[in-house]
Amino acid sequence: MFAFVAGHRQRLFPEDMLVDLFPSRRGWPSVPGDVMAAVIMLQALQGLSDAETS
Repeated sequence: MFAFVAGHRQRLFPEDMLVDLFPSRRGWPSVPGDVMAAVIMLQALQGLSDAETS
């Protein structure tokens, strides 16, 4: 599952799907939305807390 999500995260979570979550392009660069979406999805599938995920 982890390898599949890593290899396909941009197709699973396209940028236009996440654009309204990150409306401003100003400030410091952050973790890309597709990476965050993949982490949150895998966290939920594994039943992990935020502390266990980091």
